[in-house]
Amino acid sequence: MKLSDEIQIGLRRLFNSRLINEDQFKAVVDSVVSSHILLDQESEDLNNKFTSKVDITKEVFSSLVTVLTESARNDLDSTALGTFLRTLNFDDGRIEYICTAYAKCKHLFDAKLKSYGHHLPQIKSANWKLLFCVKNNAESELGDQLYNIQLASENESQKINFVCTLQELEQLVTGFKDMSRHAQNFR
Repeated sequence: MKLSDEIQIGLRRLFNSRLINEDQFKAVVDSVVSSHILLDQESEDLNNKFTSKVDITKEVFSSLVTVLTESARNDLDSTALGTFLRTLNFDDGRIEYICTAYAKCKHLFDAKLKSYGHHLPQIKSANWKLLFCVKNNAESELGDQLYNIQLASENESQKINFVCTLQELEQLVTGFKDMSRHAQNFR
């Protein structure tokens, strides 16, 4: 895992016991784990929680969030994260505390990363319904059947609804068949 210089500086400050004492360190780690970033809660103002060294606290907070997010994105477990942090020559006691906190909240990081979506949603099911059929005696007028299509993705909260004609539905089905055929060729 590669970290920018700014993040490494923030981590060095986090592990510097002269800048961040043990109580502040634990409070920062606990704030990251219970932050609004992971739990979709009202954001907690770091200025109110940490009255001294607010700028440094914000910097180490964002650096720790970045490291834990990158660890989850790279699917590191707590031991791999600990190994990575040890390569940066940090204090073992603080590394263990971070690794323990990361192990408890890794599933939250994974869920957040999945919800942001680095990929398009995968279609799990498709439903259709004939809305109505308009019959008209005049041939020049539209007498098309309209279909209501609902595509459900793997995330149940995401459903795509649209209305199309029979011709558009046939084009959609043909497109799905072509994509399926191309996907089978890649295997």
